[in-house]
Amino acid sequence: MAAAGMFLWQKQVKKNQMSEMTLTICLFGVKPEGFDEVVLEAERRLKDTLNVELNFEFTTPADYKKTLTMQLMAGRKIALAYDAPWMTNNELVSAGKYYDLQEYFNNDAYPGLKKAFSPELIESNKINGHLYWIPIQGIEKDMVILYIREDIREELGLPEITDMDSLQRYLKAVKETYPDMVPMDLGRKGFYEFFNDDVLARNRAGIYEPFGTGNMELYWEVALSEDNKTCLGATTYGDPDPAFANYPEGYQYDYYLGRFMKFKEWNQYLIDNSITVATPSGYDSQKTFTAGSSAVCIGTLSRGDIQEELQENVPEGRVLVFPLYKEQRNKEEGALYTNHIANNFVGVPVTATIEQKERIMLFLDWLYQEENYRLFRYGIEGRDYEMAGEHSFTTENTESKYSFPYYELVWNAGYELQNANTPPILIEYQNYMDEESTYVDSPLSGFVYNSSNVKSELEAVNAQYSKIWFQLFHGTFSDVEGALDEYYKEAQELGLEVIRADLIKQVQDFLDKPV
Repeated sequence: MAAAGMFLWQKQVKKNQMSEMTLTICLFGVKPEGFDEVVLEAERRLKDTLNVELNFEFTTPADYKKTLTMQLMAGRKIALAYDAPWMTNNELVSAGKYYDLQEYFNNDAYPGLKKAFSPELIESNKINGHLYWIPIQGIEKDMVILYIREDIREELGLPEITDMDSLQRYLKAVKETYPDMVPMDLGRKGFYEFFNDDVLARNRAGIYEPFGTGNMELYWEVALSEDNKTCLGATTYGDPDPAFANYPEGYQYDYYLGRFMKFKEWNQYLIDNSITVATPSGYDSQKTFTAGSSAVCIGTLSRGDIQEELQENVPEGRVLVFPLYKEQRNKEEGALYTNHIANNFVGVPVTATIEQKERIMLFLDWLYQEENYRLFRYGIEGRDYEMAGEHSFTTENTESKYSFPYYELVWNAGYELQNANTPPILIEYQNYMDEESTYVDSPLSGFVYNSSNVKSELEAVNAQYSKIWFQLFHGTFSDVEGALDEYYKEAQELGLEVIRADLIKQVQDFLDKPV
């Protein structure tokens, strides 16, 4: 690395090399192909400055939360860990398991971090004035999309897919015509994003999901008065109609149940035993699709185009990109409510020594230099990708299959490259998701639920909820209402109402704060 390209701290430590240090970095998922060589190259670049050995550990999503929590509780010296609202961070932050890192941001001593993370982004992701997590966010909100085999649709003589009804007709035809093909692979999260089109209407009516709840943990929504000054109530899966009595007109009933019944109806289009054979990376159900084994898979806009990967196995394959939410599909203004809080983070556990904390923050500062960011994000230039202009790249002439889970460490709008072969429609959607007019500020922006007051109740209820989650969201219960009723009775006995009251109180306290 040329001296002219170094940050000040790099020039200083080069004269007096730091002692060698191992930094353990915990991520979830599967280690990417070719990643060992990327790490070796990073260590080579850092040898004369930070002098670190980078010990990346990848754990399956199913085991990550439990493994990370146990390791931190046992005091293991982890320098950096991926975390998220749907993983562990609310619990671990509440337990004081992460350092406050705000001193490293908007700080001229850390120019890489200063460039990558704006003061507004950092402020939005603080909890009670402290920055316990570093937001990994390349876009305000990512768009959930379905990849659909357009060539198969044409073979079947079906009209274009424009809504969920035409999608279902396509899936039904695939199942009948190609019995050896999986109509749809949605990975381990199943129908989690499906049949939720009215979420925007609920938001407009004053119903919101508070940050710090949801996903594979107990899900909650709260209703606010028209003036956003009063919390009218909080509801969760299994609640009977009376729990919605104070909700806005049109939502005074258990509207969750209808979704779960649709999941049951659509389960016939998933792979057999979808829960046990689902891919381990959540959204990453694309492998069966690009292998030519499924006709539909789920992904996100940031994942980009996968037609090239499909055509390596199915040369005639063509892909339709279908945004799952209709307002986004139609590129409408005000289609998403946002709290400006990221969905993915990394944090420095307090089990790391002060020296490890300082070194890992210097590593992150180094990582957010353009050439180093590209190393982890795209791989080794010439092997994994080639530049195709100042801000674009191509993989057309490379053999590597390097694919780093960018959303866990390197996903930042200021450093992203555009794939030169990205279809125009994807660029249109990317531009749409970058527009301020696409978003509406939530009245709960800045609110983060703190579960420390109900830790034991939440653990007990979540333990029961986790027993039904996969079947619920894969639509495998023959008696959906019966399964929910059984879970709900147990949840009530374990403290569900204590959690509800605590959530309502925290939301109301937030609303009562002076603006």
